[in-house]
Amino acid sequence: MNLHPFIYNAIEQLAKRTGVDFHSLKRSVSWLFSAQVAASAGGLVLTIALANLLAEADYGTYKYLMTLAGLISVLSLNGIKTAATRAVAQGYEAEIHRSVRRMLQWSVGALAAGMGLAIYYLYMGNTTLGYGALILALAVPLDSAYSSFAAYLNGKQLYRQYAISGVMYSIVPVLATTTGLFFTSDPLLLFMLFMVTQSSVALLLYYLVLHRYPPNKQIADGTTQYGVHLSFMNLLGSTSLHFDKLITWHLLGPVPLAAYSVITSPPQQLRYFNKIIATIALPRFSNRSAKMLRSTVWKKAVLLWLFALSLIIPYWLVAPYLFEYVFPKYEEYVLYSQVFALIMLFFPAMLFDSALKAHEQVTALYIQQTVVPISKLVLLLILVPFFGLWGVIYTMLINRLSAFLLNIFFFYKIPDVPKTN
Repeated sequence: MNLHPFIYNAIEQLAKRTGVDFHSLKRSVSWLFSAQVAASAGGLVLTIALANLLAEADYGTYKYLMTLAGLISVLSLNGIKTAATRAVAQGYEAEIHRSVRRMLQWSVGALAAGMGLAIYYLYMGNTTLGYGALILALAVPLDSAYSSFAAYLNGKQLYRQYAISGVMYSIVPVLATTTGLFFTSDPLLLFMLFMVTQSSVALLLYYLVLHRYPPNKQIADGTTQYGVHLSFMNLLGSTSLHFDKLITWHLLGPVPLAAYSVITSPPQQLRYFNKIIATIALPRFSNRSAKMLRSTVWKKAVLLWLFALSLIIPYWLVAPYLFEYVFPKYEEYVLYSQVFALIMLFFPAMLFDSALKAHEQVTALYIQQTVVPISKLVLLLILVPFFGLWGVIYTMLINRLSAFLLNIFFFYKIPDVPKTN
């Protein structure tokens, strides 16, 4: 029996009912999906290697250094990348040069913060965290600025090139760090190897991409200003991404942080598939009216919910065996991981968030990026002392639900300004 006509007709009917042009998206999604599979597999391999070959305290220290790197990167105006993607999608490709220059200029804040942490930890006698902060102070600004190659390729909708370069950016540091595990178990050396490799790959890819696909000379007024707005409104929100690990480290210690990293790693790797949605949505939403988006977005949201369930249910079934054979030192935490996997139910939030960014809803984004992080911090400080790691899990789920509801509320406040379809 030939199933091709049946499958083709099913896709046609689904496209009509949901408003999704599957034929135009097939190639881009297939490339992005393949790239995310490779990146997620690499991240999971590194987690498995570190969790099994390092002592729990050493693994917790490594993850804390990575948390500090994430915090410092917040000061590098990463919101400019989103603004650059939007500008490039609208034909203003020269904005990528101005974006990188501006991020490098603002890296002074990241450099100063990293140096300050280094001095503090060295003064306190913690040489591992002190030298680690020194490394991130030098590496993070370069990585943040030159990883803009991805924003440029996304804006031009060159998804094959975006996927290939993204795999290189993700996998090369993982391979280097995993190889380093054969020679050392020092979390500081492993952290240095990862950071230096990642920033070097970002620099190389930036120049290769712009040499292969040189931008035009078109510049859009206000792009940098919008990027600065996004960066400042995301300042608290981006910082809050690391609140869970910071609170876990300071209130519970390095070993619980190691356990939390293992608990969240498999669901997080699956959750990263949501980045595919954001990658495709932002440049497309930038050229669609709010009225058009409101007529189609819920159909796409239903598809994303179904996709999330197709990941959550199998993970619940596989998790006990995953922890028994892959993370045996952390087998007691399998239920934590299964509950945390429910965070994938909030996949559709990315659609509404991308719409707000594409239509420059600055006030709404400021409110959202203030209320959600503050509520997350308050919940962590209340729940973690009473419930330990369960308090962190409860906080993450409640926080994502509140962010989702705020996204929907502000989505319906976008004014109906006509846009080119």
